[in-house]
Amino acid sequence: HNYIIAFGDSHMVLQFPNITESDQTIMIKFLEGAYQDQTHTFNPSEKPITFGRMEGCTFQFHSNTFSRCQCTIENADSQWRIVDGDGRKGSTNGTWLFVDEPFEIFDNLIFKAD
Repeated sequence: HNYIIAFGDSHMVLQFPNITESDQTIMIKFLEGAYQDQTHTFNPSEKPITFGRMEGCTFQFHSNTFSRCQCTIENADSQWRIVDGDGRKGSTNGTWLFVDEPFEIFDNLIFKAD
């Protein structure tokens, strides 16, 4: 599965190359912005992956189009999830996930359809 995620003035592709019970590695490839053309691989045992202006974010951006903590990607209960903001407070402009295949809708999901 590949998903395009947009936030601030950056877009990235989130890839799940070999999702199995034994390999839940994800890859993040930046399409534009400060990390353009960079690809990073993460496994579930690593700490949450954070994006934003705040020092200490995994990927720090120096642009006012980003919130202090724009979004967080984490693995909980063997499932990857993306959270707008830090999980306690959402970002100012939101984090957008673009999908072109069936996507499970769940309680409290906020979405915009075009």
